[in-house]
Amino acid sequence: MEFSERLMEKIQVDQWAARLQSTIGPPASGAKIDKEAARALLSRAPFSRRDERGLELWVRDADHGREVLVLDNELPLYRGTDVADVVVRKNPYVREMFKPRNFLHILWDTGARITRRHETASLLHELVLSGMDLSFSTEDVEKIRLETAASLTAGLADRVSRGLGLFAELLGLTVPPAALPDAEVEARGAFSRAEGGKLLAGPLVLYHEGRNRLVLVPGPVPAATREDLARMCALARGDEQAGETGEKALRKLVEMVLERYRLAPGSRATAGKF
Repeated sequence: MEFSERLMEKIQVDQWAARLQSTIGPPASGAKIDKEAARALLSRAPFSRRDERGLELWVRDADHGREVLVLDNELPLYRGTDVADVVVRKNPYVREMFKPRNFLHILWDTGARITRRHETASLLHELVLSGMDLSFSTEDVEKIRLETAASLTAGLADRVSRGLGLFAELLGLTVPPAALPDAEVEARGAFSRAEGGKLLAGPLVLYHEGRNRLVLVPGPVPAATREDLARMCALARGDEQAGETGEKALRKLVEMVLERYRLAPGSRATAGKF
């Protein structure tokens, strides 16, 4: 699998993790977690599924002992126990509840449970990422540039957007905190607060799908008000001129990636580690 495909998979994993975290409500709130996002993560981690007594369990043998995750709204993760014990803790038969040992386990499961809720979701996210190969070379970055440049020339908006997403991931650029007024504009930037709390963006990458125009603005660009967001759209359309466009913008993005990771020809770096 090429690096760009592996990086796209990493972006997808991050999105699943964010979806899962966002659906975990306060204790006893009754909020239902996004089980599809959880399953997507679990299927990419070294867990295998077991269905027992109405429970969806995911099991793995780790260096520090067996772990059992219960896929419910609490996301409890148990260690140093087995499926039979977890089943009794989570969904006991009446006859099992009267056994002293089981009774204590049912009431107090903190001894075997190591994480739950947000902690379990974070641990699962980290576990999936740790199993991914996110190493890359200068040639990999250059290939992303060439593919994106070819897509820009051909007017393939979805492929340009893909390249923009890959560069944004490598550079730690995010979407604006508020929606842009022009739906045809896609933006990624490094957002920060200036003295006085004013929101700024820089660098800022903009792509206007309708005009097939890519622009890189070094910044800082104000990004706090409606007028600021409208100006971003004007920059994307070309109504206002700033920064590099097209092929020059892509070459500058490559330079920024190589500088951020201190990546030289013949060496390798890992996405997210610099």
